[in-house]
Amino acid sequence: MNKQRFMLLKLCIFIIWIITLYSCSSSTYIKTENLDIKLSGDGKIIGMWIGKDKIEKKIVSYTEIVGCRLLGEVKIRKSNGGMIEFERTLINDSFYTKCKVIDRFIPTKGSIRWEVEIKGNDRAWSAPIKTVFNYPASKETRFWTTWGRPNYDSSADISIQEALKPVRGGSPETAILEKSNNDWVDPLVPVPFINDTLFYGCPPPFGYNRSLTSAEWTFYRELFSVPIFSVLENKEKIGINLALSPEDNILNLVMTSTPDGSVVYSRLSNRISNYNTVKFSMDLIGDTDDWRCGLGWMSKRYPDYFIPKNPTALKLNGTGAYSNSYTDFDVKKMKDMAFTVNWQASFDFPYMGMFLPPVKPDVKWKRYGGGEMSIKAMNDYAGNMRQKGFYVLNYFNVTEFGAKMKYPYVPQISNTDPDLWKESNDFLYSKLSGAILQYRTGYYPATKNGPPFYTWGNAFAMDCADSVYHEFLLDQARRHINEIPNSFGICIDRLDWLNVFNVNADDGVTWFDGRPARSIITSYKSLMEQLGPIMHNAGKYILANSIGRRIDYFKHLDGIFDEFTYSGTPLNTSAFICINKPALGWTDEKSTVLKEGGDNFFQKYLYMGVFPMCPFPGNDHSIQPSDSVDRFYLDYGPLLKLMQERKWVLSPHVISVENSAAKANVFSTPDGYLVPVVYGKQQKIQVSILLPVVPEKFKCLAYYPGIEKPVEISYVKEKDKIKVDMDLVRGCGMLLLKTINLQK
Repeated sequence: MNKQRFMLLKLCIFIIWIITLYSCSSSTYIKTENLDIKLSGDGKIIGMWIGKDKIEKKIVSYTEIVGCRLLGEVKIRKSNGGMIEFERTLINDSFYTKCKVIDRFIPTKGSIRWEVEIKGNDRAWSAPIKTVFNYPASKETRFWTTWGRPNYDSSADISIQEALKPVRGGSPETAILEKSNNDWVDPLVPVPFINDTLFYGCPPPFGYNRSLTSAEWTFYRELFSVPIFSVLENKEKIGINLALSPEDNILNLVMTSTPDGSVVYSRLSNRISNYNTVKFSMDLIGDTDDWRCGLGWMSKRYPDYFIPKNPTALKLNGTGAYSNSYTDFDVKKMKDMAFTVNWQASFDFPYMGMFLPPVKPDVKWKRYGGGEMSIKAMNDYAGNMRQKGFYVLNYFNVTEFGAKMKYPYVPQISNTDPDLWKESNDFLYSKLSGAILQYRTGYYPATKNGPPFYTWGNAFAMDCADSVYHEFLLDQARRHINEIPNSFGICIDRLDWLNVFNVNADDGVTWFDGRPARSIITSYKSLMEQLGPIMHNAGKYILANSIGRRIDYFKHLDGIFDEFTYSGTPLNTSAFICINKPALGWTDEKSTVLKEGGDNFFQKYLYMGVFPMCPFPGNDHSIQPSDSVDRFYLDYGPLLKLMQERKWVLSPHVISVENSAAKANVFSTPDGYLVPVVYGKQQKIQVSILLPVVPEKFKCLAYYPGIEKPVEISYVKEKDKIKVDMDLVRGCGMLLLKTINLQK
């Protein structure tokens, strides 16, 4: 009897083992129009079929948490809508804790949605959360992302090396890293896989195991600004894209790749705990062999991040200024240079952060830049510029406060004194001391004056999630609307401070240096959820000097006014964020334009749809008027004007130049389609334009630098493709396929 029971027990164990083995090894499929995936029993992608012809690729992709191993069985759940969910329990032996991980795959109209949820078991901890994507790359496979510049090794073929030949920059800023990081390299060129590491926006806290300061990583090459990559196969005419959601709470993100086709996203500093569920979402998009497909899909999927909240924001596009001058200027000349916006330089206030003192409009105060200022004078200046046809954006800052700050400090007057605002130390320590950011010795680079982070003018870096400072900033925004009605809005400076952690606060989601902290990224996003609607409901614009260029910073921003676009990497990463938004750049000094060469300088801006700063009286730490440079702005001004309301056209294979004799891009405008052709290697070239919608009737106009009137040229129309033979002047030409209104 005991023997029979023993045999029966063995049989039961065997049956359970068979069922478990089958469940872990069995495969499941999810199918969509342009992509099918095969999933293993433990929740890994183990195969893909890409494109309309469903070309098979043995791709392996999965979620992992560094330092964790599987504990027990994987649970599988399915829904009638085609969703498949895998639940795993992972154990981390180093932290003596566990977590539950759910991978959820959902078929959608244009993608397969991949959601990840992580719930801790007991104690809080953190480890890199990775999305691993292993692709069977060959020598012909190409990789692309929204990088500052593509990297390649010596094995790349001659055509790639030629396409990625740097355009020499002219700025002395290269001394910071002793590299030519202000060179510009074409970011629209996919390259073979190599060993590479790229950072989202900027390296994690002032250096990923390095000692980079914010000034150094501003010119850092290895950056990307929109979390998407594309793998392209030209011969098979297929492409696969993996796009992360900008809605996710990404604190720091690193992308690594290897020559064999492996790509890994590593998310850092997210807290895993039993009271906080970590959630991430991403999409797999199958399409044809053009990077534009993935970025175009992403811009449609997340319009809140790519479309300005103020629908007229593209009118801000043009050459800008950062001037504190109230003197008169040549209006016609500035309009000929395509000048549109003056970001009113930061010297009208008494000190950083006190943008509008609590005084009546006609009361004057001592201006930080010298002299006196009043709210009325600020409004009058904005009104005068408005009458001339220009926009004024007032200076704003959500991460810095004060001037000549002291540490430690005891306020000298009562916090109820009406004159408290006049001295920044008294006001800060009486009202806003809870917002002061402090570094932890040994992790951040030491600052020269002590525990707080010191910044420009010996101000303090601040945490805008502090409740008192948070409300102070919102009040300043409301006062801007009410008391400077002639202003068109604000431009927020110095978002590089978002990369810091407040070690004296807890946002409930961040884990930094082995303990709870508050990321200034989450602080900023929380503030903008209120600040954005306050400004936009009043019809105002919000631009920002992002510096740390990440698309998730831009939900409530109408565009960018980037301080460093004269360097190659910032120009490119800013452009990818602003494919449908204003993209205003910076020119540090005239020698940058002259050393680079005026034509070289302007043509990269045309190609990327970005607008350089122009010479303007009173520009602060930026280009001043001079005959030697003004002439280039006047030559290229008409071409820049054509681009004012441009939007990137992101349909596949929309543009090509025969024999790669020049570089070209395509934008849509209210007038039609605009094609900047730049860096031409010969005078006569042929351009082929494959438009998503071909106008029923149009004429083709060519504009050239330094030539007053456009030239109408002939074209050949082949179904949805247009071929144009054109001449170039100074290596450049701007084609306008001008739509003719048949109703007129």
